[in-house]
Amino acid sequence: SARRIVKTNKNMPIKTEKGINIPLTIEKPVTTQDLSRHKVVILSPHFSEQIYFRSALSIMGQLRFAQNIIVPESQSRSLAEIRNDLVRHALNTDATHFLWLDGDELFPNHLTPQLLKHNKDIVGGWTVIRQEHIPNVYKMVSEYKHEPYMGEGVEKVDRLGFGSVLIKREVFERLHEPWFYFDEHHTTEDLYFCDKARENGYEIFVDF
Repeated sequence: SARRIVKTNKNMPIKTEKGINIPLTIEKPVTTQDLSRHKVVILSPHFSEQIYFRSALSIMGQLRFAQNIIVPESQSRSLAEIRNDLVRHALNTDATHFLWLDGDELFPNHLTPQLLKHNKDIVGGWTVIRQEHIPNVYKMVSEYKHEPYMGEGVEKVDRLGFGSVLIKREVFERLHEPWFYFDEHHTTEDLYFCDKARENGYEIFVDF
C-alpha cells in the first residue's frame, strides 16, 4: 500500500500511512518575538475518532507555536461540513491565523514558524496524492481543469490540498459561507475553497 514519507531535517525518512510529504527548510530562525505577534489555532479535521499515533504526536508538536487545537465534535458528516464547523469555532477565538493539519500526515518540527515567516494570506506545504505519487498542488489550464505542479522555493499556485495550510483569519471573515463545499466542478472541498479565495482576490502560495 502507498505510504506517506516525511523526511526530517537530517534527511532520515519516517514512514506513516499513505503518500509523501516533504518538509520545509528553515531559511532563517524565527524568534519568540516574531511568534508573539501571531495567535495560531490548529484545525485538524478527520472522519474517525482515531488518528495515526505518529500523526497525533506530530500535530501535538506544533502546539508549542499555537494557542489551541480544535477537532471535530462529530465525525458523521462530510469533510466539507466538518471543515466549515471548525472555521466557525475558530472565529470565536482571538486567533490571527488558522493552521490546517490533517490527521494522516507527519509535519516538520518548524512548520508553523516557517509558514508564518512568509506573511501570506494563504500558504501551505505540499504533499503527494495518495497512491498516485503526484504533487497535491495545481496550476489551472482551463476554467475548471488543473494539472499537478512542482515548483521550487515559495511560489504562487492556483490550488493545493489542505494537508498543511496556514490561512489568515481575515480571509474567512471576508469570504461568505460555505468556505468548503462539493459540487460538479470540485471533487474535494479544499479545491472549492481555493477557487473561491482566488475569485475574491486572494493569492495562494506553496513552500516547496
